[in-house]
Amino acid sequence: MSVKSLKQHKIEMTARRIVSLAISAGMLKRKPCLICGKGKLTKAHHEDYMKPLEVIFLCDSHHQQIHKKGVKK
Repeated sequence: MSVKSLKQHKIEMTARRIVSLAISAGMLKRKPCLICGKGKLTKAHHEDYMKPLEVIFLCDSHHQQIHKKGVKK
């Protein structure tokens, strides 16, 4: 793994941890999937990991589609 990819991985992991802590503390509320409206077990998706609390919530299926295919929201 290159230094650049290690640095990016650290940024991504930090952003995910911040979201997790914010949800646990009640500062951020998990919402239904932005695309289909399913409300359970949504995941926070970051457009920009440098803005860790700016997320959209997606079901697992739509989250995977966005990462694999670049599906537009």
